[in-house]
Amino acid sequence: MNLYKYKVSDFSTGILINAGNQHDIERAESALAKIYIGDNGRHLLSEITNLTGSGKRILLKVSKELENGAHAEFSPEEIQKYKIGIDIPIEKSRQYAVLLTHKSFFGFKGKGASALIHWNPEKSLGVDQNGIPYRDYNPSEAFVSLAHELVHCYRMLKGTSSGGYEQDMTDPSTGARREEDRTVGIGKNANNPLSENGIRRDHGMPIRKQFLGYR
Repeated sequence: MNLYKYKVSDFSTGILINAGNQHDIERAESALAKIYIGDNGRHLLSEITNLTGSGKRILLKVSKELENGAHAEFSPEEIQKYKIGIDIPIEKSRQYAVLLTHKSFFGFKGKGASALIHWNPEKSLGVDQNGIPYRDYNPSEAFVSLAHELVHCYRMLKGTSSGGYEQDMTDPSTGARREEDRTVGIGKNANNPLSENGIRRDHGMPIRKQFLGYR
């Protein structure tokens, strides 16, 4: 996959879009524009802008060949800063990046780290009348999937993520699952405006009531 085009987003200087063609760049900007027009979405993008800079950023890779997802990944500036390949082995860099995105044992925010998003502009997540999600292929609603990943990245940048490295998201006891519930905005996080459901409310879309759904 040759993703050779780059563009800093018009809606947050902390987001660097990476795609294989101009059309996909424009699809990403269109999705970010939809997120931006809502109060919660605009707040989310503003927070991301405030948390980035000085080497921190979100790299947004766009392609219809990708599965949606996000994880902590150092920027080139952070690789130099943390001496990856010198003090920290290259194969351990992702684990170290994840560690920086977590709160400390005593509850203090982590330093935070850059993040990578894989986004497919043709895949979306529908929600039925019971609030249960299901896989869909509605490009006009794919911006919600992007917003979901941006919420993950916001927490990674902030140093408050609980997502684990290669943990089972279907197991409610894992940090990865707790992170998904926070990101969706369910349970005790139901009123969190910076969540997938917060973006759904911006657009009058059905509210998601659980993380797992129909496969």
